[in-house]
Amino acid sequence: MIGHGSGGKTTVWADLGPSETQSLVGLVLKRAPDAWSATSESWTHAHVVSLSQSFSKDGFRVNIPFQAGLLYPDDSEYPKYLPNLPSGKSVWADILPRLPPGVQTPCWALQNERIMPIPYLARRMLLEKFWHGGHPREINSILDRRQNDHCLIRPLLGSRRPNPPGGARDYRPANVISLRDYALRVDQMEALDLPTAEYACAMAEMLAFLVWVARIDAGGVKFVLARQRSLASSHSHSQTRALGSCPLAMWVLDFGRCQHLNFYDEEGREETVKLVAETVLGRNQNDSSSSFSFYPKPHSRVPEDERLWRVFKDRFLQASYVALFHAEEEIMKQLPGRVVARIEGRIRDQQHRG
Repeated sequence: MIGHGSGGKTTVWADLGPSETQSLVGLVLKRAPDAWSATSESWTHAHVVSLSQSFSKDGFRVNIPFQAGLLYPDDSEYPKYLPNLPSGKSVWADILPRLPPGVQTPCWALQNERIMPIPYLARRMLLEKFWHGGHPREINSILDRRQNDHCLIRPLLGSRRPNPPGGARDYRPANVISLRDYALRVDQMEALDLPTAEYACAMAEMLAFLVWVARIDAGGVKFVLARQRSLASSHSHSQTRALGSCPLAMWVLDFGRCQHLNFYDEEGREETVKLVAETVLGRNQNDSSSSFSFYPKPHSRVPEDERLWRVFKDRFLQASYVALFHAEEEIMKQLPGRVVARIEGRIRDQQHRG
């Protein structure tokens, strides 16, 4: 297994898995710092997967990774409050030899379906399009680094690159370029002719589902563009326009920081509005994406960005209406509009403050 990323006190390891020409399901191992973190994220993830399968007959435009298991340190620490958890000892016996020295210790961990990264030719296209146009040998040196094999694209619909003199290319030296969790801004998606409006609708639908059906604030949740599941899979959704010859699919992941929502009194409803607005504004991420946002923003001076916000807003309200259609209390059906009003008000106040 090879290091696949890290965040906070967690580390992620991935099997090398199938070749880039295949679309088979692999696994990732997410090592958690403690029992609470592991069990909480595992429960939330399972809750989301279960509800998604019963809520929408046609599926979502966003894929949710399957869960493969929850592991714990050893049999002597078997968690009595999780009676159906399989023994971790035999599973760790298979996993530990595949981990690098220094991390070969059983711990709390989650096993999930691996989101397969985009292939070599698509990674090369990103470098040739958006790097400063270095010598092919320098591009090859970036692509040859093993960690750059694990390229997932973060579609940041709330961010557009500035336009410095000479164009908005990436002028960083080759030795610091990383393709892991590659941040793709709106103008870059436009340059690649990717369907930004479709992405905005997909994110809006998933956000409405997570908030009003799964009842979590979606804080810290990430969207990525990657390869789709096997074409033969009945669980594969969201094939979108291709990057080069690679059809892209949107995925959602990382439920470990989500807060559960309370709609039962006005204090809880007001807190829900606040938390969901902060999610859309990108102010509750836990890594380098904190200064950007996956979601579009209102009141932009760029016409394309303002149109993208309206697409997102309209689809969020429509999807929320469907999700809350059978809500007994009429006040519940007002919450999506309150979320949108808070987002627009926060951006307006920020602009007035200059």
